This record gives sequence, C-alpha cells and structure tokens, in this order.
Amino acid sequence: MSRLVRSTLIPQLSALVLATLSLVASPNLANETDQQDGTTWRWQDVQRVVVIPDVHGAYDALVDLLKATRVVDESLGWAGGHTHLVSLGDLLDRGGGSRAAMDLLMRLQTEAAAAGGRVHVLLGNHEHMNLVGDLRYVSRAEYAAFADEEPPGARERARADFAAAQADLDPEQIEAAFAKRYPPGFFGHRAAFRPSGRYGAWLLSLPTLITINDTAFVHGGLPPDTHNLSPAELNRSFSADLTRYLAVWQDLVTAGVVPDDEATRAETLIGNGVLADPSNCVGERALACQAVQDNAEIATKVEEFTQLSQAFVHSNDSPFWYRGSVYCRDVFERPILDDYLGRLGANRVVVGHTPTADAVVRTIRQGKVVMADTGMLVSYYKGRPAALIIEDGKLLVQYLSPEELVPPDTTGGPVAYGLDAVGLQDALTAGSITQVTRDAADGPWQITLEYDQHIIRALFYPASRDKAHQLEMAAYVLDQLLGLELIPPTVMRRIEDMEGTLQLSYPDTISEQQRQADGQGFSGWCPITRQFQLMYAFDLLIANAGRSPTNLLYRRNNWTLHLTGHGQAFSRSRKLPDGLADDAVSLSEGVAAALAALDEDQLRSALGSLLDKTRIRAILSRRDALLKKFASN
Repeated sequence: MSRLVRSTLIPQLSALVLATLSLVASPNLANETDQQDGTTWRWQDVQRVVVIPDVHGAYDALVDLLKATRVVDESLGWAGGHTHLVSLGDLLDRGGGSRAAMDLLMRLQTEAAAAGGRVHVLLGNHEHMNLVGDLRYVSRAEYAAFADEEPPGARERARADFAAAQADLDPEQIEAAFAKRYPPGFFGHRAAFRPSGRYGAWLLSLPTLITINDTAFVHGGLPPDTHNLSPAELNRSFSADLTRYLAVWQDLVTAGVVPDDEATRAETLIGNGVLADPSNCVGERALACQAVQDNAEIATKVEEFTQLSQAFVHSNDSPFWYRGSVYCRDVFERPILDDYLGRLGANRVVVGHTPTADAVVRTIRQGKVVMADTGMLVSYYKGRPAALIIEDGKLLVQYLSPEELVPPDTTGGPVAYGLDAVGLQDALTAGSITQVTRDAADGPWQITLEYDQHIIRALFYPASRDKAHQLEMAAYVLDQLLGLELIPPTVMRRIEDMEGTLQLSYPDTISEQQRQADGQGFSGWCPITRQFQLMYAFDLLIANAGRSPTNLLYRRNNWTLHLTGHGQAFSRSRKLPDGLADDAVSLSEGVAAALAALDEDQLRSALGSLLDKTRIRAILSRRDALLKKFASN
C-alpha cells in the first residue's frame, strides 16, 4: 500500500499509548530522558541552537551553512562549543551528496558531545522511504556512492532472477531494463540501509520529535493523532514499530515469500489475506502461497507483517509526513497546534518538509510555526540554502547566495500571483484595470488588473437591483470575521462608472463541475471532508440558496476549497435551511468557537452597510441553531 494513501488507523496508534503526559511550559524544566531507552528528548538551558532544514543530498550547501553558522571550522571539525545543531531530516534523495552528509553528521555527533554541544538528527519521510525500500527519489549519484560495497554475488543473482522473469525480452533489452532498475551501487545501497547496515542502524536510532528550550522540532508537523503521546513514547514506538517491520520483512524474504527490494511490493503480494486464498496462488505468488500454507511460523509472520504495515509510523499523517500544520486552515489547525505545544511545554514548532514558495524562512500561525525549508538543493528546488539560528530567545536566518543574516519573514508569504494577503487586497483596490470582459449579461465581468508588475485576474459583480454584489461582499466580511478563509479576497470598487464588488480569481482553480467532468479524484494534504464540513456550516449560517458545482472551486496545487456565488444568501429566515441530516455537519473545536464568539454589535459594525438589522439578527439565530444541532457531532 502506498505511503501517500495509507489511511490513519487510530486503533493501531492507541495501542501504542502507555500514558498521557501533560506538560506546562516553564523555563525551569529540566532535561528529560526516556527511562526505557535512555535517550533524551527535552533539552533546557541551551544558549544557541542552529537548525538545518532538508538537505536532500546538497552536501556542499550543508558544509557552507555549517561554516557560516560557526558550527564547524575550515577542516569540518566541530567548532560550535555548547551549540545544539538540529537537522530536521530529509538528508536523503534527489541530490548526490546524501552519503557524505550522513557521514559528516554522524562524526559531528561524537565531536559535539565531547565539546558539550549536541547534534540532533530527526527522522524525515525520505529516511523512512529509504529504510522500507521506497526508492522513487534516489538518484543515480546516490547509488553510485555505494558501488564499491555491493555484497559479493548480489548483482549476478539479481540479474539471473530478473532475466528469468523477463523471458519475452531479448538479451540486450534485458540488460538495459536491468541496468535501469538496478543502477551501479543499488545493492550496496540496500545493504547499507538494512537494520544491520551502517546507515540503517543509525537511521533507526533517530528521534521523530524533540524539544529544546521553548521550541519543538519535527520534520513535517504536529498531527492530531499523536498529541496524546509524549515525545519519549512517540520516538520509542515509531522506532520499535519500524525496526520490527523491517525485521519481519527480512524473515519473509529469507523464507522466499516476498521480494527484498521494496517492502511496498511485499505488502502488495501479501495483501489482505491474499496468500491464504488458493485462487490467488498463481505466478509469482505460487511459491509464497506454498510457504505460507506449509509453515505455521511463516503464516504467523505474514499476519504480523500485515499488521505492522498498518502501523501509524507508515501513515501520511505521521509527524514526518504531516503538512496540516503548514497548509490547512487556521480554524482547524490552531486548536490542534495550541494543544500539542501545551503538552510539549513549547511555544513554537520548527518544521521542514514543505519548502516555502519564495525560498524564505518564515513564521506562520502568529509565530507558532516556523517553516525552515527553503529548498537547499538548488538544482532541484530552485531555492536558497538557509539555516535558522535561535539564540537568547531571538530568531535569525543565515542565508547563502547571497550571504545575509536577517530575521524570519512574518508576512505569511505569497498567496497568489506572487503577492501576500495584504498585497492582493491592495491590488484589488488600486490595481490598474487593463481588460474588461462581459461574457454574460447577468454574470460577473472578467477583469484583468496590473499591480506592481503583477498581472491579476478577478471577477466583478456590478451593482444590481437585487444587491447581489453587496451579498458577495457580506459573505467575504463574515468569512474574515470567522477566520474560515473560504472566500477569495474581495473589495468594493467602481469599474466603468459602475459600483460593484471585485473578487480575486485564483490562477490555478478548477470548479466542482470541471472536476466531475474530468473524472478527477481529490488530492492534497487537507482532508476534503473537513473542508466540505466547513462549507456546509457556512452555507447554513448565511442561508445560501445559490451553491452549485460552478461556484465551488479548488486550487489545483493543494485542493484548497474556495467559494464564490453568494448572491442568493442572507435571507431573513431565522431557521436553518432544510435538507441536511442531523449528522451531516460536524463543527470542529475552532469553528464552534468562532461561531460562538459572534455577537450583534460586532456584526452590525462589520456588516451594517451591507445587510439590514433583520438579516443580521437572522445570522445570529441560525448560528444558535447550528451550535445546538451540530456542535456535539
């Protein structure tokens, strides 16, 4: 089963929970060590922390950053004294210097500890992928680093097995296909990344999550499904599950049941009891089936491997895969984030995994999340090497190319058209109109604007007798009050002597109508079900009768849901519209809190020029009905 589509299995996770540890943030907390394995996950009173985000084999950039931050000297010896160096993971894949990066950090771990400092390397999703044989992103240069260390006879045996399975090809075709599938160094690489190998053993010892002073560090993010595990429990259980998974896989390889190149292929062969069904026992499955049927011990191993393949360490919602802390709406993520950080005794979390769009380290969610990945492997990401420095409570970023030392960005970064949220509002308000297209007499106009050398597209709703333009503006204002981020930026503006409402058109959207016509499924890191729940709640709140597949939009790059078309909303009815079952909507903690905080004075101040008192009071009545009916779902 693909790591990217593996479902979250709460029962598997809850089985790992030994106890719930609640922590209160305090500057006087001592270092904390896991009593079971002796590893330390909390470090206090550290004066200087240097954070290196995703390296992806960019060894030269890594070295330059370590020198620029005074962590190593010119001979690459430890020079950081009591500094703590944190690698956020993803040393591997894509770039050619992965092995050199690991060797350097492994050596520095010993040298730093001897000098009173520390080197912490966190497990990233690409380390996990290499351990389990998911080698999609391993470059030929990475394999080549192991070309002189291939186990004797491994390549010859693999070539013979490969040729036997490709009887329909001629020798030249077989050799070409084999060389592509198993480039020089492949078998040395696999041996080195097994649990008994130099790098496999090291990677399995790495933590997933640590905290230093008031800051947590994790590769991907802080998912809701692990917040009740202490870092000690999380690190221990992930390492144990992954280690056992790999051990059982190798036992099944030795028994001839599954292949030894990819654990995911082994999972596919085993499936959900597929080897126990005689009708499936043909072709390459025949020997595997026979082994399972003839040997009770092997059958037990198959069952254990199936269970372990569903462990949360493999989920795309695990802390080294999760992107919700970065991508998902604040109204969903802030309650999760606040609770998680409170339990960790931390004020912020630093993450890698998700490169910033403009190669700038930035803080988001009011400083509680630091996005540190700027695409260090420039040849692939077109980014810029950068390291985060935390010293005396202050955050600075050491950039290279060009070299500069500056604070992290706090603007939130580009949203669309290369502009941040403030820039988009300014563009809609003051941008020069360069083109106006009226496709339909009763539909919005297509507008093109130019602002600060950016070309921007928008929809203009001209004033009409039914005041639909005001209702569109009211929907945006209410969306902003609630912090739902459903409605694109919208302003009141006059175009061609006509008053109206101008609304941003995101450049990469697809409507629900288009999605259905194209037969596309959903992707992205923010569950579409949660986004639909938010849309249902908002449409009920504003009594929107105009929702349709044409005004329900997704941004193609991450499937973020956005809504337009609110000209039939804000009725004077105090009742919720009919048509939804009692369990159709589930209000998350953040959404329920935002709804509960609305009051009449606030709505009159924000919406008084757009809606009359009756419509405003109807919003509050529907709000009360929403909370009563759905808040406990």
